[in-house]
Amino acid sequence: MKGFISTSKSKELALEFGFSNCTPPNLPVLFKIRFKTDKGVFDMKSLNKKFSAYPKEDEVILQDGLSYQVMNVGRKTEEDVGTYFEIELQHPPEIDAKPYEQRKRVETLKKLQSGK
Repeated sequence: MKGFISTSKSKELALEFGFSNCTPPNLPVLFKIRFKTDKGVFDMKSLNKKFSAYPKEDEVILQDGLSYQVMNVGRKTEEDVGTYFEIELQHPPEIDAKPYEQRKRVETLKKLQSGK
């Protein structure tokens, strides 16, 4: 793994971190990510708490280079927290696989025909 990003499954901890590192008029951004696969995602709690530098933060490590699909973007206000932006993402993105599969078949056919 070349690079990674440390995140938390705890919305409360994420917002606390976001607000502590943000000065008005800027607003923190909360990313809510739905994972349909665990490829590139390492849940430190399920691996072993001793591997996490922050075991109480419900830490999740995300591998650099993962692709996401933006599902929703909005501005949220919670009475006990404040105002922040929330971006909902999904990994992997839902793409129409048919054109990709057709292109791969054509590429494979060309390689077979050329003897490579």
